Amino acid sequence: MMAISVPVFMGVQRAAWDVVAQLDVKHAQNSITTYITASGGDVPPSFTKSAKPYKRTYVLADFKHVNAIADTSDVEVTLSPDVSLCYTLSNTTVDKNGVPLAPSTVGGGRTWGADGTETVQNYRIYGTNKNALDHFYVYDSRTGTVTREPNPDHIPAASRDTEGSVMFRSSGVQYMSNYCDIDLHYHLYGI
Repeated sequence: MMAISVPVFMGVQRAAWDVVAQLDVKHAQNSITTYITASGGDVPPSFTKSAKPYKRTYVLADFKHVNAIADTSDVEVTLSPDVSLCYTLSNTTVDKNGVPLAPSTVGGGRTWGADGTETVQNYRIYGTNKNALDHFYVYDSRTGTVTREPNPDHIPAASRDTEGSVMFRSSGVQYMSNYCDIDLHYHLYGI
């Protein structure tokens, strides 16, 4: 009886860990959408949050365009135990397989180019659970969907805690985005 019940239990537990990562990605997407709406369309700076053995809350940073003041917003992202998340801004012109994409006019928030023009800024959110690294979840604002992708090399969505920044120049605002470990490892989206 034990020979049957232990593998079944392990399969159920692995599926639960997998679902938790998927839900954290969806919740982060809702929080970022809330931020974009509350800010009048601006996107929050990118961030990476590594897996910790406890639940935690991250308050999205809020870089004001006036006087280059860094502050925090009222919008939070909650991370479940053992889940790592990476939120990165995306101005790539290819999909995850390297296929060229049409210019996007939907799906994200806005950023300001060096010439002062407003552009649509798409983003991606990756999530993994350190106990179930066979797959990762990714939300792509360009498509508006969360997909489950294979992770044969067991790369976490984030291996450290970082936060993107904004550089203020006389020619305009420049967003400095963090890249996600998964993007870099698998060379996704032309990175």
